[in-house]
Amino acid sequence: MVPSSNRSAIAPETLFRGFPTSEEQSFTYLIWVAHRVLYVQIVTIHSNIWVGVVLNSFSSCAGLGANVLTLRQDVIYFLHSNHLGVDVDDDHRIVILAPIGGLEQDLPTHLPLQAHNPAMDEFLRLHFCFSLSVQLRGGDIRDDYPIGRILAMMDELGVPHAMTENPEECVMATLSDARWQTVLGRAILADTVKHQVTQSFRCNKSIDEDAEDDRYGSQDGISSDGELEDRATELSR
Repeated sequence: MVPSSNRSAIAPETLFRGFPTSEEQSFTYLIWVAHRVLYVQIVTIHSNIWVGVVLNSFSSCAGLGANVLTLRQDVIYFLHSNHLGVDVDDDHRIVILAPIGGLEQDLPTHLPLQAHNPAMDEFLRLHFCFSLSVQLRGGDIRDDYPIGRILAMMDELGVPHAMTENPEECVMATLSDARWQTVLGRAILADTVKHQVTQSFRCNKSIDEDAEDDRYGSQDGISSDGELEDRATELSR
């Protein structure tokens, strides 16, 4: 609900309006976002609770027309989950960072020009930067889960870690295990695969380097430390 005193301040345009595929999706919903000043105070909090924190703590300050986004119902979740954002500095291009349930074809490529305003641009810019840190490689799952919970999940899934006493006895859960489909499970699986690929690459590289050393060593007639010592002794005479 929008306070009656602020309704006149809300622009009639609908952000992310796109092209609705059904009558239900064509309904416009209003969601509150933090004012740019309040947003900075809670920037470390995950996006899906920005709204709740602001409304609970700063309701008198947040009830401004400039803090309203009008969104299609089926897009709200993906905005809150940082699956998409707006690159304000690239002509307000809508950037999809993770799957959005097949809505890619329904969204416009850019925000409509009439939807732009400086206050909202600042929020969208910060939101986009945060979304990049959430979705792109380099983000750390430890920002979202305590280390104890991560290690416990790794134990449950049979993934060895630094605290595992007998890593050779670990039996990894099958990929059909539903726990792999959780946010934490997917992060652990991605890290496990990355580690295995890295180890395999290092192993293959080491084998190639050893083979190369053997090849050049045989050409020079030198294949062991003992032969090097004998050669040095001969040269010193």
